[in-house]
Amino acid sequence: PTESHVVTTFELGGDPATSARAYERALGLNRELERLNPEAPEARESIGSVLINRGRSRAKLGDVAGAEEDLGEAARLFEELGQAFPDKPLYPVNLAKAIDLIGSALADAGRSEDAARAYRRVIGIYEKLAGGGA
Repeated sequence: PTESHVVTTFELGGDPATSARAYERALGLNRELERLNPEAPEARESIGSVLINRGRSRAKLGDVAGAEEDLGEAARLFEELGQAFPDKPLYPVNLAKAIDLIGSALADAGRSEDAARAYRRVIGIYEKLAGGGA
């Protein structure tokens, strides 16, 4: 398990400062693992998961720009991983999760057209996974 699981425990306690420090530590550790072993996808996968959790947390706190930044980076990571490892359905599922959370943050911020675009992209990812899309 990654430190992101620890972070969500802090979030449940309602301490944003502790969560923020734990996210930074988890990201730092995983980025160092990626630097030491750039060919292994596990560190990038963990970075993406931490970014999804931090993005979700930022969205809950009303930081839409921060949420978009984290979730966008997570989406890019999972999209790259999905292209590099097409036999792993977890990567497109996590891509869809990140984009869905972007859509939710945008909808909460009143950006309904942007949210709708995000949700359409999520649907397309799931259709492709189910064999019904291009």
